[in-house]
Amino acid sequence: DLAGELTGFCHVMQNAKIMKGAILHQFTTVGSGAFVAMGSRVCLDVLPFCAFDGNMLTLDRVALRRLGVEHVQADELQTFYEKHFSLPCSQYCQSIEALSSEYVGAWFADELHRFFSIRAGMHDRRMLACFGCGDSLHSFKAT
Repeated sequence: DLAGELTGFCHVMQNAKIMKGAILHQFTTVGSGAFVAMGSRVCLDVLPFCAFDGNMLTLDRVALRRLGVEHVQADELQTFYEKHFSLPCSQYCQSIEALSSEYVGAWFADELHRFFSIRAGMHDRRMLACFGCGDSLHSFKAT
């Protein structure tokens, strides 16, 4: 669902929802099943199955439940994201090939691989929104 505004070339993956008033910067990638909240300004890529309000990135358990994902599976994805995408340096992650042994066979492996493949093909890649971190844009705000 798209109710927001895309500025330039953006990639919005399957089952992603962009709410009214959300503005996505050009070359932004929004992962499968992700949710971008109303009025958000997005200049970071949003991981699959997450909710993003322009500041905080969290697992969207409501959407996962609607997609038929079990609670235990959601916990598995949350643990993976917390381990690999919660540190500020994870915003610079361009590939997950080095992590492949940790997610091969996981229910989310194909979507995560597809997300990073699409990002790799973008002309000007955005940084990733940091999972679980408030103020994902801390280094970009004017003082």
